[in-house]
Amino acid sequence: MQLQKAINILKEQNYSCVVIKDDLVHCANGIGVKPIMQWLREDEAFFANAYVADKVIGKAAALLLVMAKAKSVYGKVMSESAIAILEKYHIRYEYDTKVSFIANRTNTGMCPLEQSVVAIDAPNEAYIAIQNKIAELMSSK
Repeated sequence: MQLQKAINILKEQNYSCVVIKDDLVHCANGIGVKPIMQWLREDEAFFANAYVADKVIGKAAALLLVMAKAKSVYGKVMSESAIAILEKYHIRYEYDTKVSFIANRTNTGMCPLEQSVVAIDAPNEAYIAIQNKIAELMSSK
């Protein structure tokens, strides 16, 4: 019920990420995992038992949401590796479109954050790898 409500808000109001926790609705528009990372940095318990609907859920986002103890996850687009992670950690999920991987913004290859966690299945390790990759990408701008 709560996940469906988050999905409806995501689709009807065109947010990039919607989180419902304790009957409170949190909405964001941001590229990639930016909203997830911002909420995690503000409060590491933000996603605990939350229902998360996002436009794109790749392995990086899935690992972050596992680490943050999300209850249920929906991705309008979800990668096969994200599905594998959510199944491994017994998190309920739904998606509209399954893809083999999340592409970068220019559609010339894999998303750099996805690349940073290709060989990682441990959520805490993934969080560090994702932070490092974001710092690297920001410094090269």
